[in-house]
Amino acid sequence: MKPMDLLLWLCCAALGAVPNCAFAGGPRVPQQPNIVVIVADDLGYGDLSCYGSKDIRTPRLDQLAKQGVRLTDAYANAAVCSPTRAALITGRYPQRSGFEYVIDYGQTDFGLSATKTSLPRLLKEGGYRTALFGKWHLGYKKEWGPNAHGFDEFFGFLAADLDYYSHREPPECRACTRTPSKLTKKVISPISLRNGPSLSSARTRKSRSFWK
Repeated sequence: MKPMDLLLWLCCAALGAVPNCAFAGGPRVPQQPNIVVIVADDLGYGDLSCYGSKDIRTPRLDQLAKQGVRLTDAYANAAVCSPTRAALITGRYPQRSGFEYVIDYGQTDFGLSATKTSLPRLLKEGGYRTALFGKWHLGYKKEWGPNAHGFDEFFGFLAADLDYYSHREPPECRACTRTPSKLTKKVISPISLRNGPSLSSARTRKSRSFWK
C-alpha cells in the first residue's frame, strides 16, 4: 500500500489557547506556553507514524511528539463524537451531561448546557485567550455553542460533519437552513468547487491568524 498523508482537519477540532500577556502592554511577565488540543474522530492508536504506522505519514505530528511528550497510554470517555467532546469540555463523565449518544442530524432540541466550570473558562481564568476551530457537535442553538462555554473565538461547524468543498451540512440535516456554518452562508455551485477553498485550507488559514 502506498503511504498516505493524513489530514487531521477533516473531522476534528483544534482547541487553542494563547496567553493574554502576548496582546497587552505593561510590564513583562513570564511567558506562559501556548496550548493546542487536537481532537480527531476515529483516529486509532496505530494511525500515526510516530506510533508505528507504515501506511500513513504524519510528519508534523511526529515532530510534535519528538519535541514534546509522547504518551503510551490514553483513555477516551466514549467511542463516539458528542460524548467524547462533552467530557473534554466539562471534565465530567458524558452521562452526567446527558450524553449517551451522538447528536443526530437536525436534532435541535438537545445540546451541552453551559456551566460555570469548563475547560475554556478555566484557561481564561489562567490568563489565556481561547479559540476552537473545526467540529463542535454539541448542539445547534447559540446557548449550546462554543462561545457560550467560554471560547473567545469559534470558526467551524456545529453538525457531525460537513461537505469538504461546499462547506454545507448534509441534506438530511433539517437545521441546515437555520444554522449555516461559520465557513460560508451560501451554497457554492459545483462549477466553482475546483477553485474554492477546501475545508482544511479554510480552517488552517483562520487558525493561523489566531496565533499571530
